[in-house]
Amino acid sequence: MAKGIQGGGVYRLYANLETWTISSTGDRGQPVGTWVTTYTNVPCGIEELSGRQLELARQLVASATHRVSLRWISGVVPMTTRINFGGRLLKIEHVNEFDFRKLYLQLLCTEQKTGAA
Repeated sequence: MAKGIQGGGVYRLYANLETWTISSTGDRGQPVGTWVTTYTNVPCGIEELSGRQLELARQLVASATHRVSLRWISGVVPMTTRINFGGRLLKIEHVNEFDFRKLYLQLLCTEQKTGAA
């Protein structure tokens, strides 16, 4: 297996990717929108960060709680894309595309608490 390519066993979980879509503007000009599911049942690996991994991830994203690995998908953008994993919402904060070869992505995410937008 080539260096850097993830094996199939890494992607044993399935999640949906949702994108924030602006539908209008509010009374004061703020954008009003909804989360729309753009990809369903995406095979991925979700890892809760702890210890040294958490310390290293927080050098990039101060609030990082999870690392998500998945095969490359176009349109994954920080702050406007999130992961819905069985009702748990992971806000994508950082996208790392390995070697810029469109093979797979590693995402640093922050888990959103219930009721958060």
